[in-house]
Amino acid sequence: MSITTAGEIMNLSASLMNDTDKQVYTYQKQLPYLKMALRELTEMLELADVPVTRKTSTILAIPIGMTTVGYATNPALPPSLIQLENVYESSQATSGFNRITPLDSIPGYLLGTINSSFGVFAWKDNFINLPESNRLNYLMIEYIGSLFGNLVDENSVIGINNGESFLHYRTAGLCAQFIGENKERADELNSDAVAAYDRTMGIETKARQTQFTRRRPFRSSWSHR
Repeated sequence: MSITTAGEIMNLSASLMNDTDKQVYTYQKQLPYLKMALRELTEMLELADVPVTRKTSTILAIPIGMTTVGYATNPALPPSLIQLENVYESSQATSGFNRITPLDSIPGYLLGTINSSFGVFAWKDNFINLPESNRLNYLMIEYIGSLFGNLVDENSVIGINNGESFLHYRTAGLCAQFIGENKERADELNSDAVAAYDRTMGIETKARQTQFTRRRPFRSSWSHR
């Protein structure tokens, strides 16, 4: 994953609109549109199930008696978590993790019953709900996460893999449409953004192609008389 700043994206975006010195398309004016472009790219990559969006949390130490884990609890859910996938538990912090069963809610027979392990969990209202345990347990979470942090200014760092070209063109396209009010130019830039995204997905597809199929020679299925 390469390290790119918001300013580097916006520099090229301004150049695409013939404003390399950013006299019109300043960082301040471009930033909201870069955020929109980032949100679009994130959603498209999530829909395409690109592995870069799949993440694993740090190990969470769940103290005795704790039954809910949320974004503001201690320990807390990863702030980048968008969609929960799997939850694993262990009595040790470094090994022995086993997947626990997801349920719609914690069964009534487990309420008021204290066990040494969780065994099940329920994801509800942005909380992981757990049965009560009488020992310290450890959780590890697999999830779909947000790719990019909060952009504050041109110095904000964007961690991105093969998506810079899309951001250059799409940010410029949005700026041309909503700042410059130049629909023709915006359409051209947005078309370039689509092509850039297609190239990105082509690179991703090639990276996934680790299995090869041997094809039969042409006409090999024909019978000979």
